[in-house]
Amino acid sequence: MALGFRRHRPSEQDAAPTAESPQVRDYRVLLLQAPATQLELAHERALALLDPLTRASILRTAQSRLLTGSGLTVDEVAPLARMLVAGEKQDPGVVLAGLTEGALDRLAGAVLSLQPQATAEAHPDAQPDAQTPAPHRDAEPTPLASTSASRQ
Repeated sequence: MALGFRRHRPSEQDAAPTAESPQVRDYRVLLLQAPATQLELAHERALALLDPLTRASILRTAQSRLLTGSGLTVDEVAPLARMLVAGEKQDPGVVLAGLTEGALDRLAGAVLSLQPQATAEAHPDAQPDAQTPAPHRDAEPTPLASTSASRQ
C-alpha cells in the first residue's frame, strides 16, 4: 500500500498579506493621534457618505469585534461612529482588522477627505495653515535636572 502525499494548495490564509495602501496607513495614524471627538465627527460624516452595503459591513464587523451595538442599524451613523472610534482608541486595530479591504479603503478615504473640515468644526478658533512658531534661538532651554529633582 503506497502512501500518497497531497500537494498543499495555498489558501487565502496562507497568502502573504497585501501591502497596505498609503491612504489606509494614513488613516491608521490618524486614529492613533487625533482626539476622539474629532474622529467621531469625521466618522459620522464619512459613514453617512458611504453606501448602505459598505456601512452594513462595517457595522457587522464592529458589532462582532466589539461585542456591542447589537441594536444598531445601518442608518444610525452617529452611534456607529462613536462605537468604532471608541473601540479603535481602546484597542487599535480591533475593528479595522476584521473589515474587508474594500470597506476599509472606502472608510479610510471618506474619513481622510473630511478630516480638515471636521478639524475646523471641532476647533473653530484653530487656523488650518498656521504653524507653531519655533522657539527663539536665544531662549533658555528647560533644565531637565530640575524636573527630575522635583519628582524625588
